Parts: sequence; structure tokens; C-alpha cells
Amino acid sequence: MLYEGLVGQYLNKIGKQFPAFVETYGIYHYNPLEPAYPEMRVFNETDQRVLKAGLTKIPVVHPVHLDLACKESKYMAVLIQHLNEAKPIQQFLNISDFIFYEILYVLYQVYMPLSRMAYQFTHYDLHYENVLIYEPVKGKYIQYHYHKTDLFGSGPSTVVSFKSRYIAKIIDYGRCFFDDKVANPGFTGSSQGIYTEACSAPRCISCGGEQGFQWLKYNPAKLAQNMFVSSQVHNVSHDLRLLYMIKFSVRAAIKASPAVKPLMGELHDIIEKVEYGNGIKLDPYHAKLAKDPLQWVYYGTKENTKTGLPKKINNVMDASKELERLIESPWYKSKNETKYGALTKLGDLHIYDDIRPMRFVPA
Repeated sequence: MLYEGLVGQYLNKIGKQFPAFVETYGIYHYNPLEPAYPEMRVFNETDQRVLKAGLTKIPVVHPVHLDLACKESKYMAVLIQHLNEAKPIQQFLNISDFIFYEILYVLYQVYMPLSRMAYQFTHYDLHYENVLIYEPVKGKYIQYHYHKTDLFGSGPSTVVSFKSRYIAKIIDYGRCFFDDKVANPGFTGSSQGIYTEACSAPRCISCGGEQGFQWLKYNPAKLAQNMFVSSQVHNVSHDLRLLYMIKFSVRAAIKASPAVKPLMGELHDIIEKVEYGNGIKLDPYHAKLAKDPLQWVYYGTKENTKTGLPKKINNVMDASKELERLIESPWYKSKNETKYGALTKLGDLHIYDDIRPMRFVPA
């Protein structure tokens, strides 16, 4: 939980630019002598006074707190943003209206920032229960404007615009890789720095591997055995897991109702381009399970930094480009305008891929 809180504090800064992350309010430690911890394990909620008495906030994490986290890992806690009635994207995948009209724009909200952060951040557990769909105001939509700078100086900046009722929120930061060393040169400024410090903490046995820091270990020779997950290094392909899972959900929907495929248009073809599970060797038991896509055997993949376009989607950069291409196409623009023609605008959300914070302009 301490590590998840540190990742969340890094993402608080990114969250000023992109709306795709929940806010982390603080890192805390339960007082073992107070009833707050057992109450929170049993009940979904408790009195604020119990929490105030039973929790101690850690405003700045020092090396001693890593030692504390290893000694009393179960007593660490993180306070994060709550989104009223937000639901995992999984619960929307059997709703035809969502598949036809909304999923393209939700996926872009996820993969556009991931593409811009590709070498500074990898989520490493991006399945479809870790992406929440939040509707701020029932019956009203947001006009999104993604302002994209020309990163290589070869062309003009562009604005990608669309309408949507939803905001996509990525949650669960316990396995993430992040690198914020330039802005935060201390040990809390990167996954690697945290791991190095944990290895020096007296009570962090095996560098914290037995107290919740196991995903931080990096052994190139054993990456395939760990589904290519190591929170010390980036993997620009791993977060395609969400698209990979959706691919099989879409296949199941089409099998149940073949009329679904033409209504999806080219989005179906894009999802089918996703490359995942590369480099993983399955034992006989899992190889048998792999024949059933609902088992989701492949929850990892070897990193591939090279573009596979136009035939394959090899990484989050490819995913963002392909989703953007569809959003900008006349057919999808017309579809988006038709869907929201009768609804009321909540406001315009301007999102920038440079250092500027996002800006909301109420309607």
C-alpha cells in the first residue's frame, strides 16, 4: 500500500494534465492499538472519528517508512478519490449502445495518455476491472479537446475532439512502473529508487519481496516467467492487456449476434490487430486453457517498442494512433455527432500533451 500511495502521488501530477487517473489524497498508517483497522476489514464504512483516531498520515515518506511498511505492511493504508456510481468497464461490454457509440472514446481516454507516458509509466495490471467508467452528470456530455503538440517538429499541432458522457479512470497502482527522477530526484521519485531503498531497509526481507514489494524485483532472465512484469522497468506493450481482453469480448458478442460486426465499423478491425502474449511459454496445463479465450491466460507480453502499423498494434503508441485515426474519420465523426445531437453539453474539457494543465470550460 505504501508503494501504491507513492505511485499515486506521482500520478497526482499527471492527473493535472490528463483526467484518466484517480487522485491519491494521502498515505496513512493504522495504529494497531485502535479499532479502525479491524473495523475497516469487516465493514465497508466507519465513522470519521474512528479513522481520525486510528490513522496517522505520512505527509513525506522517508526511508524509515519503508522499514515500517515491511514490519507492519497490513497496517499501511491509502486514501483515494471516490467516484459515485463509477463501474468497471467490464460491466459495459455487454451493452450494445456502449460498444457501438462509446467504447472508442473511452479507450482513447486511456491510451492517449499512456502513449505520452510510455517510457515514464507502465500500469502492469490494466485489465477491465481496473478501468472505471464514470458519468459526471446523467444525460449530459463533455466535449473533449485533446491538444496534441508536434513532438518531432515535422508538422503542425492538432486537436482531436469528440463528445462523450463518460470519463475513464485507471485505478490500482500497486504494480506500476514510474520514473519521475527529473522532477523528484529523491528515492521516492522512481520505482527503481524505491526498490533500492527497500533493499537497504533492515526489515524488508529479500528487498521487501515478502512484504508486498515483489513486483519491483528485476531479473531479465526470469521476466518471461513473471509475465514480463517488473515495476523497475517500462514495458510499452504490457498495457495492451485491456484491448486484448476486449478483443475476446467483442468476438463473443459477434458470435452471439453477427449483426454487431458491421455496426462496429473499423473499430473491430483495429482491436483484432492487437499483439499480446508474445514471449510467454505456457506449461501443458495453461496451454490447454489457452484454447478457451475466456480464461485470459495471456496477461503479459514481451515489450515491443517498434511500431507494427498498419498491420499490427505492438504497443500503447500504436493503440493511441489507431484509435485517434478512427475518431478523426468522417464516419465516426458523424456517428458521434448523431449520438449526442439531442443531449445537453456539460462543458468543454481541453487536455494538453505538454506541461499545461487541463482546462474545463462550463457550457
